Amino acid sequence: MPTLSDIPLFDDNPTTTDRLGFATLVDLTVEALTRPDLDPVCVGVTGPWGSGKSSIAQQVTDALRSQADVLVVYVEPWGFDPNTDPKAHLIGDVLNAISERVSQAQSDTTFKEKLKDLLSRVRWARAAQLAATTALTAHLPSIEKLAELFGSSNDGLVSEPSIDGFRDDFEELVNHTQLSRVRRVVVVVDDLDRCLSGTVIAVLEAIKLFLSVPKMAFLVAADETAVRNAIAARYGSGPGAAYLAERYLDKIVQIPVRVPVLDQLAIEAFILQLLTLSRRNGELDDTDRALRESCDALRHEPISTLADQAPEGAEPSDVELARRLAPLLHVGLDGNPRRVKRFLNEMSQREHLARSKGLDVDQAAVAKLMVLEQVHANEFGTLLGWVRSDVLEARLASIEEDEDAAGTLPQWHRMSPNIDADTIRRYVLLAASLQGEVVAVHALPEHLRKKASDLMSSNESRRNRAQRGIDSLPVEDAVHLGRYVAQAIRSQPNLQPDYAETLGRLAHKGELVADTVAAEIARLPADKVDPVLLYALAPPRSPILSSIRSMIEEWRDSGQLSAQSQKAAQQRLNPTEG
Repeated sequence: MPTLSDIPLFDDNPTTTDRLGFATLVDLTVEALTRPDLDPVCVGVTGPWGSGKSSIAQQVTDALRSQADVLVVYVEPWGFDPNTDPKAHLIGDVLNAISERVSQAQSDTTFKEKLKDLLSRVRWARAAQLAATTALTAHLPSIEKLAELFGSSNDGLVSEPSIDGFRDDFEELVNHTQLSRVRRVVVVVDDLDRCLSGTVIAVLEAIKLFLSVPKMAFLVAADETAVRNAIAARYGSGPGAAYLAERYLDKIVQIPVRVPVLDQLAIEAFILQLLTLSRRNGELDDTDRALRESCDALRHEPISTLADQAPEGAEPSDVELARRLAPLLHVGLDGNPRRVKRFLNEMSQREHLARSKGLDVDQAAVAKLMVLEQVHANEFGTLLGWVRSDVLEARLASIEEDEDAAGTLPQWHRMSPNIDADTIRRYVLLAASLQGEVVAVHALPEHLRKKASDLMSSNESRRNRAQRGIDSLPVEDAVHLGRYVAQAIRSQPNLQPDYAETLGRLAHKGELVADTVAAEIARLPADKVDPVLLYALAPPRSPILSSIRSMIEEWRDSGQLSAQSQKAAQQRLNPTEG
């Protein structure tokens, strides 16, 4: 068995190493940011969470920094001090980068004075914002002095802040002869979608109102939807908010670069490179470069899998595993590279944990089981219900016999690799335990297992016969069976019409059984509660046991019951009002 140190784990950080085949996007973005006919320009690298935006931003930054006549300023606004003005923070970062680029010993007086003036305005603006949110307010300078911070340095004291004044001075600064060897100043704004709405708007305002002058370029990497939602929040909840947000963003970003969803072959190449990298303990050497170049070349070949032409430098076992994982993860995880990384991290840990429990299962089988668990939660719940009801083998055999059976579960069961029923059961039990679930059928005393199977039978006659024997059960047995049936309903809420009566009969064996049933079934989300369950647990013309009453009251007061269930709860709690 591998040790914990042998388990491959992948970080979630942006990377300057292209493993996704995004080189063309990087080249296009660099070209747009440095073209002389686009001056100034703002490029938006957009895509959903985890699609690779930050990695593209890092690779663009690296490419630009290799050009001696380009000054790159990389910022992450989500890390700005929340007590200071984000606009001033961003502008200050740009000015500081310019100051570092120009040797103070060699700069002339006018350049130094203009830079000093702009930096002082920014410092005061940040100080003013900090003072306004702290107990330092009494020490603020006069409003006239504050107005100076954003006035034109050539106009002297002005009566109110002047945006144009600052921008004009900034334009003079970046086009000063001292910066004649700097062809373009590029501001890379990463992870804007992680910011609060106020910071999002402040950063965009800084770009548009203060810094957007000739010789400047901006790259904004963010989830476009998240940014628009942040902008829309400023306009309230009216029907026009989304439209105004879209127009606002369009005024800022002239050139959108959309990160594409990875196709199955790209996912396979990504998985293969991660597996190979983990095998070599993360070493970036000539072998790694050769593998990346080989994968890039094969992405453009008319092949369906990398296994058709094994990439240079890859282990055959890694090629085979990547081939088997790619179809599962491409569909299940929407081709999202961050989700793929996280899935592989958890898959490695699950495999190690399964083997420690004596479950001999390979990575492809673990991946198949995890896809059902994490992507198709309802179907995994159905599988768990089959395990609870001890009918897993019969249901899987039924699927196998019906070759035309449709739906997610039949399709999943037919996917490679084949997994036997015993392995599925044991994995489901492991996954359930990790979610805090206890599958009671395996904790039932031997003499109750046949009874439990009868009570949960899909055959109504068999189920009814078993129900008639509830009255003669010892209380201890009723407690076990009440927990078992409640857990089955909780894992599969659609079972309520069939098994609610059984649960109700068990609960009315006494307070001890009712307490057990209430503790388990209370974890059923209120919006999943069927009226039939409420009538079964609190039947007409019968007293409501205290723990059952408390549970129904909590459901009723949650505001999450359906209209029909809310009415049923009210009727059972206050029957005289009906």
